[in-house]
Amino acid sequence: MTTPTSASGSVFDGDGFTDADLRALYDRSAGAVVYIDESYRTAGQAHGDGFYILTAVVIPRDRIVRIRAKLTDIADSTRWHTSQAARDEDGREKTLKMSRYLARAATTVVAVQTPVTAADADAEGARAACFGALLGALCNNGMLEPTGLVVLERRRDTHQQNFDGRTINALRAAGTIHETLLVYQGSPATESLLWAPDVVSWATRQWIARSDDSYIEPLRATKRFFQVTVT
Repeated sequence: MTTPTSASGSVFDGDGFTDADLRALYDRSAGAVVYIDESYRTAGQAHGDGFYILTAVVIPRDRIVRIRAKLTDIADSTRWHTSQAARDEDGREKTLKMSRYLARAATTVVAVQTPVTAADADAEGARAACFGALLGALCNNGMLEPTGLVVLERRRDTHQQNFDGRTINALRAAGTIHETLLVYQGSPATESLLWAPDVVSWATRQWIARSDDSYIEPLRATKRFFQVTVT
């Protein structure tokens, strides 16, 4: 079935999407689109070792509008943040529904670095290592086209945003990722598909930090869940 275009002419438009800059990148890029988010605990926050989780949810182009619509339907809202939603039973049930749905609809790749030591106080070293492992694997195994698109959640601090930009540029220069790969720092407020890696990162955190695999198990039970090694 051909996905209908919106009034703006893009097949990627729909409820939960209002980012004009990202729309242009959707139209310029090729292949599946990868959405990335993280969860972490520094050594200073932990009673034991810290950890860093970087999650990629890989969504085929022809499912973008459908999956976005389903996530907003499950959330029954135009806003979502898993750690806030999971504070009550209704939110936890919605989180589990999203996990089950993503297990059927998308491919998930998770990079975990542990321990994160006190020497990496802000865990930025772990983040960079996870980016290299995660994006390198996606490029090497063909999940990301040379002109593919990665959408990662934009961090609040400008210094952190610049750090991510430098990390991506270093990976391009090293040949770890495609030189022509498009990477965009977006917001879950204007692209609700960023809710997907937020859900998976939170679910992975419950598994690692609390030994609660109930939210990650629907994903792990499929052949579309992969964990990459961070070195």
